[in-house]
Amino acid sequence: WQQNVAHTRINYEHCARNPHGHSGYGADCWGLTSGHGPYGYVAHAPDHDRGVITPSAALSSLPYAPVESMRALRYFLTKPLHRIWGNFGFVDSFSE
Repeated sequence: WQQNVAHTRINYEHCARNPHGHSGYGADCWGLTSGHGPYGYVAHAPDHDRGVITPSAALSSLPYAPVESMRALRYFLTKPLHRIWGNFGFVDSFSE
């Protein structure tokens, strides 16, 4: 549990601070994990940040960071649906 909480906090804090200046990152828009992006299916993490947000990373963190995860969900739902929503729910990943 503590390990999962720590990893979630690292992921969230990295995106909230946005040290690389990626468009769209912030306290409301976070989530780094493996997913599809401009370079194919690759790992996205604070130490390998390519500017790609994976909604499932933030949403699956609900047990570990409920406030931050719900804030991300609400933010994701404000995005144009054709950009963030597919036939089966949220897209795998997106990049502003």
